[in-house]
Amino acid sequence: IGLGEAQSPLAGERTHTDPGCNLDAHVDHYRGVVRNNMLFVGGETFMSENASYESGIHLWSCCKGSVVHNTVVGLKSPYSSIEWRREGAQDLQILNNLVSHNLRERTGASALLLGNLEDADEDLFVAQDEGDLHLMSDVLGAINSGEDIQVGLADFDFEGDPRLGARDIGADELVD
Repeated sequence: IGLGEAQSPLAGERTHTDPGCNLDAHVDHYRGVVRNNMLFVGGETFMSENASYESGIHLWSCCKGSVVHNTVVGLKSPYSSIEWRREGAQDLQILNNLVSHNLRERTGASALLLGNLEDADEDLFVAQDEGDLHLMSDVLGAINSGEDIQVGLADFDFEGDPRLGARDIGADELVD
C-alpha cells in the first residue's frame, strides 16, 4: 500500500496550499489514511519464486498522512514493514501498527511514532504461516497495548469490531 509515490513533480500536477506542509519540497499526497489492513507476504508460490518486496506500507512524498492499526507480516524480510521517505513526507503519524519486521524513516522524512510493535513474534497470531493474522487471546504483547488515538481515526478494527477501552495493536481487536 503506498501513498505519494511520485519522486518529483509531474506535468499538470495540481498545486496545494496547505500551510502545514513544506511547499519547498515535492509533496505528492496530502492527508491520506492507511488503516485496519492485514497484509501477509508469503505463501508457497511467493516463497518458492524467491520473490522479494521493499515494504508493506509506504508513505513517499506524503504530508500529514496517517498509518494506523495495520498488521504487516512477511515470511521473508523486507527492507521495511512500514516506511516513510523524502523531504515532502512530513507531519506523519505511524500509530498502533503490528509488524513482523521494522519501521524505517528515510531521506529527510519525519513522523510521530506511538504504540507500534516491531519484530512481532509468530506466537501472537492464530496461524501466521497460513496468513491468519488474528490475535491469539492468550499471548501478551499486542493485547491492550495500543495508544489512545484521535476519535474517528480508527474506531473499529478490520472486521468492524469496535475498539473500546484499551486498544490492541494491529488491525485485529479482540472482543468478548
